[in-house]
Amino acid sequence: MSNKNDKKVIRSNDVFYLEDYPYSQAIKAGILLFISGVLPINKNGETVGLGNILIQTTQVFENMKKIINEAGLEMEDIIKINMYMKNIEDLPRILDIRKKYFQKPYPCATGVGSNLIKEEWLIEIEAIANYQY
Repeated sequence: MSNKNDKKVIRSNDVFYLEDYPYSQAIKAGILLFISGVLPINKNGETVGLGNILIQTTQVFENMKKIINEAGLEMEDIIKINMYMKNIEDLPRILDIRKKYFQKPYPCATGVGSNLIKEEWLIEIEAIANYQY
């Protein structure tokens, strides 16, 4: 039986936080860390790489790395990612960037073509990591 006190909010001050939205950057629940959708924005909340999926994907993974490091984990501890892409045709370029952040065994992954909250965002990625890998 789980205890509600087992949940801990994780927040990196190095990643822009959308104060007006009711969400957490990440939550540690038991042995798992759930990371909310990470966006292609810099520390000031500005979108980076307008129209450039390579720059935006790199920014997303760099932001994710900061959040996961704040939780005391590394990118290799990620066991599942969900990618939301504005243009599914960008998938090969996204995978090229993803390979720079993950090695075998790669995390489980899902890719979905999707409209994102802001028109200028080309990608958003959420993840689950494991503390007992």
